Amino acid sequence: MPTIQEVRDAFNEAIDAIDALDRDLAAERRKIKMSGRPVDRTDAQNARLAEIIENRKALGEAKEDLIMETLAAYENASDLDALLEEINASNTGARDTLDHLKTMADYAEKAAKVASAVATAATKLADFVA
Repeated sequence: MPTIQEVRDAFNEAIDAIDALDRDLAAERRKIKMSGRPVDRTDAQNARLAEIIENRKALGEAKEDLIMETLAAYENASDLDALLEEINASNTGARDTLDHLKTMADYAEKAAKVASAVATAATKLADFVA
């Protein structure tokens, strides 16, 4: 079974090839369209334009198929379980940190209440002394 990186590399290589073909077809289409008015095009040029449209449509479908195949390959990647374990460990660490931060926030809230009470008492004491 391939690794996640191998799946990614194969996908990128295939996508690059599809995109290169699509760019070539688009350039050829532009060249034909820019060669003159539509009424001046030859039957061969019109046929080639129709062929280009079909080929570009097929490339789009090939890209969709490639995406689905790549997703399936990711699910079967040999190192997927290890990646999931790393993600779960990170999530556990994040949960622990969040719990710690919540505890600290509770202590900070209590400290703020105590500080407020001390300030109130100090104000009353100052008023009493004055």
